[in-house]
Amino acid sequence: MAYLTRPLIGQSEDWRLVSWPHPDYALMLWCGRLPVLDYAGGILISRKKTDKEMPESVTQEFKSVLAQHGMDWEKTCPSNNDHCPF
Repeated sequence: MAYLTRPLIGQSEDWRLVSWPHPDYALMLWCGRLPVLDYAGGILISRKKTDKEMPESVTQEFKSVLAQHGMDWEKTCPSNNDHCPF
């Protein structure tokens, strides 16, 4: 098992809150490094379980911020947490 964890030795991640245009929605981006690769991504944080109620102004803000960081909103993967009990 030690062989499987070796690529994680030296792992580091930087997380940044890049936009919080509404009390219910925020956007975070991260970049990370492992000895074997660099990686990056983002996450939309919300008090809501889906993006169904997200105001269009928030969507436009997130599209703009992602574009500033070389990312395309249309290529993101939405998730649905309606199944969560809380």
